[in-house]
Amino acid sequence: MTTTDNDTDLDSLLTKWNIVGTCTDIEKPYLRLTKEPTADQVRPEEILKKSLKMLLGKWRERECDYAYIQS
Repeated sequence: MTTTDNDTDLDSLLTKWNIVGTCTDIEKPYLRLTKEPTADQVRPEEILKKSLKMLLGKWRERECDYAYIQS
């Protein structure tokens, strides 16, 4: 199998955008990115799982509406 320019471009993009997050906020406001994110703006997978669990709990208990979940 040969490597194409597209494969190389994709590999370089994945490497560039592979940011290991350090943010530990379970709940945080929506942030529209206007520049490359920094590690302190990105939540790691374990925190995202906790955040999802929290949001699902709020949804089940009707503590929030769809607009809140969506944002």
